[in-house]
Amino acid sequence: MSEPSGDGTKGARRDGRRRQITQRLLPVVEDLLRRGDSFQAIPVEQILSASGLARTTFYRYFGDKSELLIALAEPMLDSILEAAMRPLELAPDLTVGDLERELSQTMTIYLHHVRLLGAMVEVATYDARVRTKFRGVFDVVHQNLAGRLAEGQKGGFIRPDLPPWETAGWITWMAERGMSQLAATATEDGRAKLAQSMARLVWHGLYTSGE
Repeated sequence: MSEPSGDGTKGARRDGRRRQITQRLLPVVEDLLRRGDSFQAIPVEQILSASGLARTTFYRYFGDKSELLIALAEPMLDSILEAAMRPLELAPDLTVGDLERELSQTMTIYLHHVRLLGAMVEVATYDARVRTKFRGVFDVVHQNLAGRLAEGQKGGFIRPDLPPWETAGWITWMAERGMSQLAATATEDGRAKLAQSMARLVWHGLYTSGE
């Protein structure tokens, strides 16, 4: 077995250090966003001052503030993607109660970092790198959901009159916007009702057993 190259070891060490710095900066950035500032309005110097990180260290690992935002958001986006995929794994045995529980869990993950997600939506309007990263996660949800809808139609448990790709697109982006615009400001009881209503919209709209 060949020994790992020096460059590979150095790269792994750098990646590990970058993750450590990202984790260190995450609560700092979220706290600044919690105060009401937009991400664009927060200067790098303020992030560095609040975290105690040296400017040279920051720019050693991040080309600019948008690169930092992408690094901060990656674990959260991975968690959202994983949660969004779970209901698809339960079909065709999925029940409306299962769907409601899964949507509640996805909402909890989403809301835990809702300000960071809001920053991504903000920056995506003018930075193609952030836009590509943000849309990429939901594009995967869209694509996988469309495939599962097509499979469900062949299996007889998804309504046959629905175009899979277009239907999956509506569900994906309706859910994303609903999470940020409705769930973000809802009370705990309100979030429960949002999960319940979304589950029933999807259930009665997609599943033959929901007709």
